[in-house]
This record gives sequence, structure tokens and C-alpha cells, in this order.
Amino acid sequence: MKTKTQNFLVTIFFTFLGIMAMAQSASLKFNGTDNVIDWSETDGVLRTSADHTWEMWIKGDASTVGVLYTEGWSGSNYRSQFRVNANGAGKLEIEYRTYSGAYLIPNNSFSTTTVFDGTWHHIAIVGTTTGGMTSTVLYVDGVADATDFGTYLRPTVWDNTDGGAINHSVIGQIARESARTTATDWYNGEIDEFRAWKRALSQSEIANNACNPASTTNLHRHVRFNEGAGTTFADEIGGADGILQGTTNASTYTTNDNCDVFSPAGAWSPVGDVILSIVTDDGDNGDGVGDGALFVDGQSQVVGQGVKFTFDQTMTEGTTYTVVSYMYNLGGSYCTVRVSLHNSADGELAYYVDAGTLMNDSNPVVMVVFSYTATAADDGDSLELRYIRTDDGHTARNFAIDNASINKGVIDTNTLSMADHVLNKGISVYPNPTRGILNINKQDSSINIKSINLIDVTGKIIYSNDLAAPINVSRYARGIYVLKIESLEGGVATRKVVVN
Repeated sequence: MKTKTQNFLVTIFFTFLGIMAMAQSASLKFNGTDNVIDWSETDGVLRTSADHTWEMWIKGDASTVGVLYTEGWSGSNYRSQFRVNANGAGKLEIEYRTYSGAYLIPNNSFSTTTVFDGTWHHIAIVGTTTGGMTSTVLYVDGVADATDFGTYLRPTVWDNTDGGAINHSVIGQIARESARTTATDWYNGEIDEFRAWKRALSQSEIANNACNPASTTNLHRHVRFNEGAGTTFADEIGGADGILQGTTNASTYTTNDNCDVFSPAGAWSPVGDVILSIVTDDGDNGDGVGDGALFVDGQSQVVGQGVKFTFDQTMTEGTTYTVVSYMYNLGGSYCTVRVSLHNSADGELAYYVDAGTLMNDSNPVVMVVFSYTATAADDGDSLELRYIRTDDGHTARNFAIDNASINKGVIDTNTLSMADHVLNKGISVYPNPTRGILNINKQDSSINIKSINLIDVTGKIIYSNDLAAPINVSRYARGIYVLKIESLEGGVATRKVVVN
């Protein structure tokens, strides 16, 4: 089990810290005739890193064609090219050929998902190498595409005998400098937020950080295209800037409103008899990021308990609210959770799975993605994000929320107020379990007790005091109780007490 620290009763709210991605939303439209951005380099991510990721926002329609991105050799043939293409029928093609002409990724490997449909989509191509074999996965809007792009033996020689002397990274065309004559190789769609990584991003990172990376570890290149004019586009991590070649006009500079991230403020609160705690080590939850999580621990067998987040910002008619979240259950029993958006005045608006999402030993980590577009009836009303258990409510079943975002604004699931922190660190309760005297020791003299309540499994307060005095629990039935301590400074701490 995980170590849980800073426990607190679920009536206490978490602080939300929104993460703004960017102030601007400019993007770039390639003209399909002579626009290209070309970096001459031999340290591109494919050649130098067995694990790698390319990601970008793209927009086009069913007629969009051309090469979105290439890492390849600038010589006189099409070989030694890793290419991401628009196929002219709304799909992406991922192609990789060595210098010898062998296809490492099968020829005509197209996405299952339609990505050129007149709207913006975020794509990520992730290469992961194990034992010398590289597998490739395409993610569209944070979800793995159904196409199997196979595995290939990663080249070990990077000259014109095996992997090819890959020496260019290119947006908008192939790497072959001398003969860019094929009209359908010129990309004629839009692009934004291009990033190349020398590591394989997790699905959680891709889904939650599509507009702004939470970490720049092993980030090789990041071009935002936010300039909105000119032909020079800055590399955000200080590498060589991208220079747009070819003709430009007013239509070259477009916008991507998907990356106008808002930072909603709000608060977590309980639904039913649960205790929230911060899990300080969630590195084993499957997303590869040990960044903390919100643990939702049921205290009594009540169906329909869970947690909700109420946003301070009210809903606006016509706005689409997209939720992306990861949950996990690494306990000894299964748990089923229904994730939904609610209008706090009128009820449920949308949900991920009606019956709830199952987490068990064989499926401990789940990803949730769903959206809702506000109507005139929602305008001005409060919005809630709810995680409600749909299993039998048994106390052995619990879950944690690793991360959550709405419209790419990340909800902080692991921050407590300073008053909570001081109180939790400054109070000790012992012995526990006990059948006699339960001692409450105030170790920090700066803490001023407001109230101490002992609560049974039905939610009834069976003991109350405003002093940190010992409690004789021998009069109470054997079982689990919650000790809630509040300070005049505004802090709240809870302890699970076992009377044996």
C-alpha cells in the first residue's frame, strides 16, 4: 500500500493551482507549394535516442496532403527517411525506410482515426525501444490510435549502409534538399506546438500536457509558432530557430484556440463518508510520473460515495469542456468509479461510462476522456467534476485520482493549505488501535485547538471537546472511527481510530 500523509476530512477543500500554457494562440499554415522549415543536424531524436517522441497540433481537411515532418538524409533519393504524412483522405501515414530502401514500418501504415476533418487535433508519435526492437504508437488527442505500426530492429549504424546518414529534421517536406519536386510532398495544412523529445512520453503526459509540457527533461526542440508574423520561429529551449522558407502572406499566420488554456479555480469536497489524503509516491500508477495523487478512502459501506470538484468559474453557453483524468486502484479489491460533469443546479450533464470504470488487479490504471458543450440552460451555472463509486461501497475498495484536467487546465490533486500542513505535522494520536485511553498530543505550541470530534461510521459525532485531552474509548463499540481536529488557524486534520 502507499504511504498517505497529511490526512484530512473531506469537508476541507484543496487549493487549485492552474497551469497556464501560453498567452498567445498563433499557429502556422503551410501553402503546399514552397513552405518548409529545415534544420541541418545530426543529433535529431531518431538517430540519437532509442526512445523518442514527436508531437504537434495539426489541422486540415480530407484533401490535405504532404509531409508534416521528416527526419532523414538529404541525398538524392527517398531513402533514410522517417516521415509523417497526410494521405489526402483525412488520415496520417507513418513511414520509415532505411538507406537500403527497406520499410521498417510497413508500407501504407495509415491511422485508423481521421485527423484531417477541419478541426485541430493533437498528435504524438512515440517510439519505445526494448532489446533493440522499436515499437511505434500514434496518439490522437491523448488516445492511442488502433493501428498497429509493428516493431522493427533499430539501426545501429547511422551512415549510408544501414540507418542512413540522417542529417536533417524538416517540417513541411521530405529531407531531400535537391529534388523536392513531387507536388504532393508539400504540406498544405496547419501546424502548432511542435515538440521533439529524446524520450518516450507516457500517455498521461501526452493527454494532459498537449499545449505546454510539465517538464522539459530530454526535450530536444519546442517551436510554438506564436510569433504571428515574419519567418523566424523561436526554439523555446534555446536551440536553432526555425526559418520558414518560401512564400508568406496574411493567411500563413493562423490561430489554434485549443491552446488558449483557462485556469479554473475551485475546491474538492466529499460525497459520502470518505477521507481524502495525499499520496506522496505514485510512481507505480502506470503513468511514469511520481507527482502525487488524491486518495479517496471510503470509511463505511455506503453506495455512491466519492469526491467532487466544484469550479469557481461558471459555465458559458457554447463552451466545450473536455475532461482528461487518470485513476488507479492498487489495493486488494476491485473498485468501480463513474466520472461525470454536473451542473450543480440541474444535475448530471455528461459522463465517461454509465456503469462506472472498473479498476482491479488486471486493470489497475484507467484513463478517462470525455466532453460536454454547455447549452443556454447552463449559462452562468456552477460546474462540478464528480468521481462517484458505483460498486457495493465496501471499505476495502478505494481509488486515487492521479491527475485531472479540464480544457488542459490541470487540477492540483496534491496541495494542502499551510494551516492543514502545520496541524497534521503538529498532532500525534496514540496508542492506535486502543481499547482504553486515546491520547492527543499537541507537539507544536503555535497550534490553537478549535474543536476535536470523534465520529462513528454513520457520521454521528459521539465525542466533542475543544481541548487536546485524552479520550476514554472503552465505552464505545469496537470498530473504526474518525477523529477530526480543527484549529483556530483554519487547519483540519483527521486520523482513523480503531477501537479493538
